[in-house]
Amino acid sequence: MIVLSLKETEEIAGEADRLCRWTEANAEALRGGKITGAPSGEAYEIKLLQMGRNAVYRLNGAMNWYLKLPCNGKPLGIQGEINGFDYVRTLFRDEAAYFHPRAVRASLEYGYLLSAEVPGTQLNYELYRRIFHPLRRNFKALLPMFQHAGRLLALFHKNGTAVEAPPIRARLDEKLNRRFAKAKTLDATGEKIAKWFEKNGPFETDQTFVHANCTFRNVLVQEKTISLLDFETAGKGSRYNDLARMCSDLILTRAAAAFPWKRANQALEAFLAAYQSVFPLDAASLTRHTALYIFERYVQVYCVKKEKESIAGIPLSKSKLNWLHKRLLENDSRAVFGDSVNL
Repeated sequence: MIVLSLKETEEIAGEADRLCRWTEANAEALRGGKITGAPSGEAYEIKLLQMGRNAVYRLNGAMNWYLKLPCNGKPLGIQGEINGFDYVRTLFRDEAAYFHPRAVRASLEYGYLLSAEVPGTQLNYELYRRIFHPLRRNFKALLPMFQHAGRLLALFHKNGTAVEAPPIRARLDEKLNRRFAKAKTLDATGEKIAKWFEKNGPFETDQTFVHANCTFRNVLVQEKTISLLDFETAGKGSRYNDLARMCSDLILTRAAAAFPWKRANQALEAFLAAYQSVFPLDAASLTRHTALYIFERYVQVYCVKKEKESIAGIPLSKSKLNWLHKRLLENDSRAVFGDSVNL
């Protein structure tokens, strides 16, 4: 069992030790989603949150915990979690704007990750809530959260070149290529995307340690701090794999049928300005990787599933989406990012 905490009080360490011993004794049943409720003789309640590639549980006791176990028993994702948590606890040891869980434990032998609950809300939820909720319209107070996220992600990337880790398994160009293979037919836009893809590769840039699933869902925010979650796919790759995911969430939000696009722009500008204050960006690389992410979503939704795309349950405007696709196909950084990127 590996301890990945920054500091643990005696009380927290004792509870973590007990939960780890219990997890190791019941690993196979937990992996199969077979334990819920209040186990006999234990002072906590277990709730199964997810059952798919991983079994994910919430454990409510003296404090709250999250437990993840790969359903197939293979520890590859747990190794990514170990690499990621070990990296951020060292990198952000003295960083006031980063919140590290009060306890993190992992085991490759038994294949699990145990983490104390991180307080806060997902950044995408905070974004939509502050815009649409009648009692949460203080949008300007959200911008420092995007600034923290931009600065800390830049530090994450800038200091990750020397980190030893395997290459990521979720490169954006490889994901789009898999979507092409899965689609039986491509519509007119899909055909244009395929030609763009063939013309614009290869896509990899300088390698560093990346999160590789850095969407707003995996950024947890409080008023003055952020935390990164879910390092399962972390490894060495292009930093633009992370940046494209973050930027695309905001760029696609601008295409929503009923969304204040100026506020999405403000958030994007705050994020990228803070990032570039630490680690300069190449506009062409950022634009091409953002295109990979948005095009992969398009092929998946329109050519594989044959559905219509939405974000946070809000339908996207077809005219806005067509405009965006056209500009991305032209690699038009200025149109897509405006003044957010130093060109």
